[in-house]
Amino acid sequence: MDDITSGFVSAVDGIRFMSVGKILDPFQGCACSMAESARQIVEKLELKEGEVLILDMEAGVESFGRGVERHADTILVVVEPSFESIVVAGRIAQMAQGMGIGRVGAVLNKVVSDATASRTTRELEKKGVKVLGNLNYSLELAEAAFEGIPVKGGLALTEARIIVTALT
Repeated sequence: MDDITSGFVSAVDGIRFMSVGKILDPFQGCACSMAESARQIVEKLELKEGEVLILDMEAGVESFGRGVERHADTILVVVEPSFESIVVAGRIAQMAQGMGIGRVGAVLNKVVSDATASRTTRELEKKGVKVLGNLNYSLELAEAAFEGIPVKGGLALTEARIIVTALT
């Protein structure tokens, strides 16, 4: 990561973030070349002890067709409580396994009840996707997202810590 120039990476509190493949203007064309660049960076990146790379990919399965995830050791799928989101999570798990990635987990997002969490978890498990935790819908989280500010505490932070622990 140290070799990537600061024009492509931003850092806050020791966390570095690099965005690849976001279309910002009309008529920019296909994101395929950006995905290829991301795939090559991930393939060649050497992480130091204790470093973790998290790729925030666009929703859906398109990046799997380009092989961006090929060198990942874990795929984490954010799943909303909906039929389509569960189907896509199952397809992602299938493609990840086809790439030789054995760890596929899900985070349930915007969960409104324990019954919804249980039902969504059952459906995901039928598709071979293990649920690592929930992010329940909360007004605090919705307002922070609307303002574009980090969540400083509360239930959302506690739930996020549970998910991070499940990943280690």
